[in-house]
Amino acid sequence: MTDSPPFVNAHCHLELSGFSEPVRWNGSFPDWIAEVLRHRNQPDYSVETAVRRGEAELLQTGTVAAADIVQTDLPAAIPAANPRLTTRRFLELIAWTPEKAESRLARAEEFLQRNPSAGLSPHAPYTVCPELLDGVVSLSRKYRVPVAMHLAETPDESELLRHHCGPLLEMMRRADPHYNPKKTLSGGRPLDYLKQLSQAHRVLVIHGNDLDEEEIGFLASRRDNMSAVFCPVAHRYFGRKTYPLRQMSDAGVLVALGTDSRASWTGGMLSMRETVRVLLEDYPEMTPEEVLPMATVHGLMAAGLV
Repeated sequence: MTDSPPFVNAHCHLELSGFSEPVRWNGSFPDWIAEVLRHRNQPDYSVETAVRRGEAELLQTGTVAAADIVQTDLPAAIPAANPRLTTRRFLELIAWTPEKAESRLARAEEFLQRNPSAGLSPHAPYTVCPELLDGVVSLSRKYRVPVAMHLAETPDESELLRHHCGPLLEMMRRADPHYNPKKTLSGGRPLDYLKQLSQAHRVLVIHGNDLDEEEIGFLASRRDNMSAVFCPVAHRYFGRKTYPLRQMSDAGVLVALGTDSRASWTGGMLSMRETVRVLLEDYPEMTPEEVLPMATVHGLMAAGLV
């Protein structure tokens, strides 16, 4: 890897590139989320400055394309991508009640009409009700755009899906005392979400840290329109259990790589080279020949950029 190949970042949050250092990790995912939001929502935080910084770092380190999650839905407020960086922006959508889902879907459709090369990102199982997820899948098919969803990311998520309890429930109840997991969740395991998402035009399963053998097999069987995105630096930062990378690769899952965000980034500039270095260090059973496509062409395929 003496000469940098054209790297592709399949998952990033460039709006969080204004963070000078990662958010302190104390072992609690809800606490980490709260601190990210607190920092992101400060009056002097500039989304445009953050995005520009993130784009510049990706370009300086050899990245030519990126799949970026954005929270801002008005095109005028989203800084235009650097023309040297091919960027597919995914609008993040959150609605845990049917009443909120309707307005979110209307905004999403307007976003796609104004940004035909964009995508949609229903955030995660605990923030996306069935009505919102159904609507996103329908819009994906209608406009032939990709969908990216955080799924099987933490043990807390698994506890909420299976048992309707745990730290994520407590976090959501702080946001909304009437939060009801029975009405919000679309199933009791990631496979339920994978089946629903598989009806979309193209799907990026972000993280997928806790997918089981059956779920990995499901992804592999739908390689043509579904992929998993692994973020090795963030995975190391949070101290997650070993990622099922060897199992996914052997099964035939299309795995791409991403940086996630500066809120969990410890490698200097946002760099896919650093992403590959960390992966090879933490997963010595993987060869550079296996990993390099994950950091390049697989990202293009996952985001529908080829």
